[in-house]
Amino acid sequence: MKLVFVYNARSGRWNAALDSAHKLVSPGSYRCGLCAVTHHPLGMKKRWRAFVAALPAEVEFLHRDEAVGRYDVSGVRWPAVLAERPGGAGGEPEATVWLDADRMGGATGLEQLERLILDRLAEDGTDAKGEGQGRGRSLHDGS
Repeated sequence: MKLVFVYNARSGRWNAALDSAHKLVSPGSYRCGLCAVTHHPLGMKKRWRAFVAALPAEVEFLHRDEAVGRYDVSGVRWPAVLAERPGGAGGEPEATVWLDADRMGGATGLEQLERLILDRLAEDGTDAKGEGQGRGRSLHDGS
């Protein structure tokens, strides 16, 4: 299983710059809780980067437009974490919502988000403390 963290933001450098400015000027009205908790103005927080790298699952970060273009996820509220699994006969990967926006919204800090993810992995029977080879890859370095 691959965990795909999807930001409630659009891809592209211009959008990343606008999002960064928005977080600085009006952080209370910024609409991506995942970005707000895991990033600072200069990029991804070191603690979050280390946490993701240690997860026992492959990890990828996408923006909402990238996720909608890749998966059949219309109607999903962002941010969310998707679980990508091998597809059916066509071979295309399939994604389901693994952590939804409501559940993620309860995590107002990095420690809470990390705990939420570890608890969700435990629900799936994934050993977060095991020898899992974290393979986190960030496609989102801007905000």
